[in-house]
Amino acid sequence: MRKAFIILVAVFGMATLTLAGDTPLAGDRTGFYLGASITSAQIEVKHVYPDFGDMDFDEKDTGYKLFAGYRFLDFLAVEGGYVDFGHPTYSTVMGDMVLNTRFALDGWDACLIGILPIGPVDLFAKAGFFWWDSEFEAAIDNSSWRGLDSGADPVYGVGVALWLGQFSIRAEYEVFDISEADNVNQISLGVAYTF
Repeated sequence: MRKAFIILVAVFGMATLTLAGDTPLAGDRTGFYLGASITSAQIEVKHVYPDFGDMDFDEKDTGYKLFAGYRFLDFLAVEGGYVDFGHPTYSTVMGDMVLNTRFALDGWDACLIGILPIGPVDLFAKAGFFWWDSEFEAAIDNSSWRGLDSGADPVYGVGVALWLGQFSIRAEYEVFDISEADNVNQISLGVAYTF
């Protein structure tokens, strides 16, 4: 996913140089829009659990997000959506036993987005809040543990979008500053349609 993100940024850069200005690829960008993205999500949690001791969970999985927004001006929009980080899992040998862990995280976000239009390309930064639910499961031998948690924490990110008529292809990097985790971030690639 990181390679795809780098390639997409390079394509956007070349498009900016060759298609700068008001072209058919860069029409009216204001209004209501809907979109979806596929993500590469990373969740890192370090914690001490009563039954299992120290755990260092640092895994990735494929997830997705669905979003909707309204662009008031060329440089300002609001956006909200649903984010699912997939179900990253991890297994390790502890003595003569195998420890299996699984972490699920999803939730809803709402963000304010600042946009810099450059020809058919938008560069943007976003900041807002993420209302999340998590589930952690661990099992070893005949023992298992399951924990549920929820909260609301900041989210912020940067991205780039290439306009093709009313469609835009966008790549993003987002960080979710979740209090109960050490690191939660994702890289996404998706498409949006402006009505």
